[in-house]
Amino acid sequence: MLNDRRSHGLWERTAPPPPATERLGCDLVADVAIVGAGYTGLSTALHLAERGLDAVVIEAAEIGFGAAGRSTGLVNAGLWVMPSALKETLGPLYGDRLLNLLRDSPRTVFEIVDKHNLQCELKRAGTIHCGADKKGVAEIAERARQWQALGAPVHILDAGETRA
Repeated sequence: MLNDRRSHGLWERTAPPPPATERLGCDLVADVAIVGAGYTGLSTALHLAERGLDAVVIEAAEIGFGAAGRSTGLVNAGLWVMPSALKETLGPLYGDRLLNLLRDSPRTVFEIVDKHNLQCELKRAGTIHCGADKKGVAEIAERARQWQALGAPVHILDAGETRA
């Protein structure tokens, strides 16, 4: 991955090499052109191909070079924006669509890993969002309440469970 410790560090030293690619040297025709071979671009290409569409991915550096290559490796559901704020901003139709996508995204990732037997040291352990003070803890509790109301398997850990 271009051997840049400042941008990719541990990822570059421990990940298997990406598949060989070649420089675009001719005109291509495809149903969809995707710019960027990170998680989003590659996932899009995979899902389009599974639906019978011809997708081509164009990457300036190499597969996984950008933000995907600097990922912490966590599979998170949601955003730091409160679910209610998304619905207020996007409206009920698009807000619900995005919230369902966010809620289901970890399951989607796990299904892709299983279906394609991806070698990625997957651990289905969830993620922890922490609050550092009373205000932060209250925000976490409200976020959990809103996600639970949407059917997400979210629960609050007490101090002992968090330490464990």
